[in-house]
Amino acid sequence: MKRLPYQVGGSLALHNPTYVIRQADNDLYQALLAGEFCYVFNARQMGKSSLRLRVKHRLQSHGWRCAGIDVTAIGSRSITPQQWYISLAAQVLEGLDLLDRVDLKKWWHEYDDRSLVDRLRYLLKDILLNHLPNQHLCILIDEIDSVLSLNFPIDDFFALIRFCYNQRSEEPVYQRLTFALFGMATPSDLIHSFTRTPFNVGQAIVLKGFQLHEALPLLQGFEGLFANPDALLAEVLNWTGGQPFLTQKVCQLVAEEGLMRQAQSIVLSPQSIVENLVRSHILNDWETHDEPEHLRTIRDRLLRDEQSIGRLLGLYQQILNPNHHSSQAQVSAIAPDTQPNASILPAAHIVADNSPEQLKLLLTGLIVKHQGYLRVQNPIYASVFNRCWVEQQLENLRPYSQLLREWLTSNQRDPSRLLRGQALKNAQVWSQGKSLSSLDYRFLGVSEKCDRQEAQQTLEAERTRAIEAQLRAERNTARRQQFLLMVASMALVIAAGWGNTIFWQYRQATKQQIEALVTSSEALFIAGQTFDALQVAIQAIGRAQAFGDTDPHLKQRIEDALRQANYNVRESNRLLGHTAPVRSVQFSPDGQTLVSSGWDSTIKLWKRDGTLVNTLKGHRSGIYEVVFSPNGQQLASASTDGTIRLWNRGGNPLRTIRVGTTTVSGLAFSPNGEMLASANGDGSVKLWNPGGTLLKTLSGNQVAVWRVAFAPSSKINRLAELLLASAGANGTVKIWRSDGTLLQTLKGHRGAVWAIAFSPDGRTLASAGVDRTIRLWQQDEAGRFGDRPQQF
Repeated sequence: MKRLPYQVGGSLALHNPTYVIRQADNDLYQALLAGEFCYVFNARQMGKSSLRLRVKHRLQSHGWRCAGIDVTAIGSRSITPQQWYISLAAQVLEGLDLLDRVDLKKWWHEYDDRSLVDRLRYLLKDILLNHLPNQHLCILIDEIDSVLSLNFPIDDFFALIRFCYNQRSEEPVYQRLTFALFGMATPSDLIHSFTRTPFNVGQAIVLKGFQLHEALPLLQGFEGLFANPDALLAEVLNWTGGQPFLTQKVCQLVAEEGLMRQAQSIVLSPQSIVENLVRSHILNDWETHDEPEHLRTIRDRLLRDEQSIGRLLGLYQQILNPNHHSSQAQVSAIAPDTQPNASILPAAHIVADNSPEQLKLLLTGLIVKHQGYLRVQNPIYASVFNRCWVEQQLENLRPYSQLLREWLTSNQRDPSRLLRGQALKNAQVWSQGKSLSSLDYRFLGVSEKCDRQEAQQTLEAERTRAIEAQLRAERNTARRQQFLLMVASMALVIAAGWGNTIFWQYRQATKQQIEALVTSSEALFIAGQTFDALQVAIQAIGRAQAFGDTDPHLKQRIEDALRQANYNVRESNRLLGHTAPVRSVQFSPDGQTLVSSGWDSTIKLWKRDGTLVNTLKGHRSGIYEVVFSPNGQQLASASTDGTIRLWNRGGNPLRTIRVGTTTVSGLAFSPNGEMLASANGDGSVKLWNPGGTLLKTLSGNQVAVWRVAFAPSSKINRLAELLLASAGANGTVKIWRSDGTLLQTLKGHRGAVWAIAFSPDGRTLASAGVDRTIRLWQQDEAGRFGDRPQQF
């Protein structure tokens, strides 16, 4: 049988005849030739490694010395920073044919007094550039995203690459050295620390799918087998969208089909040939036919991050469904597909804005940018990962999928399908730490609002029943009084003297009832039940008017009670605007501004009268807490997206502090405003200055820390004198000095501690936990908090 030229999977050999030269080949070659730093970041199996081999060969043909490095060969599990850096150095020397000329092990240990990245810098300058004078050097690093899984920070390495670029203006020798990075990442992934300058050098090389005019080398496998090979190739690209792996695979299937049909006279159209092969060998039972693995790789990358899977699926669902804003479209988005026409892609309607969610979805390879919009890359992906598949994943993810489906079917009008009570609480607990779709947040928000309204209605019904019971008791009393009056009247006929006595007793009883009503109104007002106080005061004045002659003192008390209750009864202002549960609210130190935050990823600033001043956006997921600085001029917010964001009083962003991949659940400013403490899901408390520099990490908790609080202080001479407390999920409260010294561990709660607060004088610490207790810890003369707290 004829040997086919196609290769499905892996890097294409240098002289493989089916290598397709794309615009990216020329763009990358010209940029590197001009000395630019370049990076090619795209999804897997898009031809990045083959591109690296080709451009390396072209540069070497031009007289350059090139080192091609695959960092996956170094390893990422159980490797130390020392091993990683020296292995990288060895690969660079080997790629430039210098390994035999340098005793790397000896040279490396001669610089033991230098940091690892500094040794690598000396290697680049003193060995590479000095041993290879007057030659241009290019280091091409493939699979760069594998460094993101190392168990130690790698920011220094990328900072060194940026240093080599910036140093060109001062040391011309660096103009002979350039880098090219290849992998599945974004520039923002490379340097995580927000105390350092981002990785902002280099030219991005856009790597697109094969275009028809570029893909002509693929016709070699069709020669002599088909009468219309050009039409066949066009139909292949129509199905694959030019995706290199799929294009090679479908071309191979077509060529194999042509070899089998040579002895047959059956003639089919190019569309029929390609569609039949794609359906039978790729789409039908796709998980079985996915060899070498491709579609499963996309699936696993899309579903691997539990925290962001809901948001990514929600975004992809919008891309699949052009009319996602309408309720009916949302219903159809979760309805099974019947027989999808794989040759037609959904219309592009989502604008590409380079948000973190969009970048993550782009790196799966499932979608591409097309004329400023996002769309599914090809009909094969649209058929495999269709609306039915997306909804099935969301149903597997959500604990409330059935109710959500029924709610959408009712055009979001059937309140019986919303979550209530414990089911709502369970769903809210499940949603914590996850980045869900806007549909999920809307459903949870509407459910919470409905649950709150029903609880309020129940409370009002109970209050109404209590008032009705009180009125019935008063009516019974009035009937008894009327009965007494009747008896007194009859007795008056018999004995006028007895009648006068009974009438006087009646007046005294009525006066006592009025006094009791006034006293009750005053008590209700003091208790904060102003509406009930107003009702009772109205009853008192009505009884007094019916009674007639009332002494001036009692009359004045009635008027005071009525005026007091009437003045204070008014509807509290309701601040509406958040679309998901609100987790934090705080007044500014001057009391003029209120700030709130919640699971809709927004922060809202309000005036005292409830006017919305500003909505602050920037966090990618729910916000646990937002706090004012002591002077009221700054805000700090903590989010499940692993960042702290600082804002000015007007809501303008100042800076972002990236804590890591963990949730930031609590914040506190020091009394002097010169330090910010964060409570983190990885069990640490981190101290930062207002500029975002990490000052100290307080480690001592094995589980998540939920809250942190500084002790008040009116006289602070040194930062080390600051005291702070942290509350953790293990039921303990820890007392620290700000220099990192752990002073005490307070034990007593049976379960997580959710909140802590110091008294204004700093001598008492209160803690609240899931064990339904509040514990007060008193400070003794030695400055230690007692081990036997007062418990409520």
